[in-house]
Amino acid sequence: MTNAGITVPEELQQYATVYYSENENTDRDLSKAENGWKTAEEVTDKTGILNEKEATITNTMVKIPSTVIVKYVDKNTGEEISDEKEKEGIIGDPFDVTDDVKDIEGYTLVEEPEEKIGTYTPEVQEKIYYYAKNTSVLVKYLEKDDTP
Repeated sequence: MTNAGITVPEELQQYATVYYSENENTDRDLSKAENGWKTAEEVTDKTGILNEKEATITNTMVKIPSTVIVKYVDKNTGEEISDEKEKEGIIGDPFDVTDDVKDIEGYTLVEEPEEKIGTYTPEVQEKIYYYAKNTSVLVKYLEKDDTP
């Protein structure tokens, strides 16, 4: 029997249980290999207790971090116009970039990310706020001269 790389000797398979815990918290069984968890360290005693009729193998698990990057970009040039912001979380946890919109001097916000609320994933996600450079128009009025 093999479970998450842990091999239980055949003579113990009828008794063995592979149990995953959150760090030292043994109250939470992660044996379903929840999304967002990975093995914290290699299990050194993979055979459990050999001299008893039951073998329990505990494999410590840790959460996997993830990142959402919020960018501020000029819609016309594609250039970043302000420092990006990194939001860190754990895979499977929710994120919200709604409040990450910025007032940038000389620019007007023209487009927000389609999905500002989501869930951290194994891949780095980018959320982009697009801005347009403010322009000014100078109007000059000229008097009409009656001269030919």
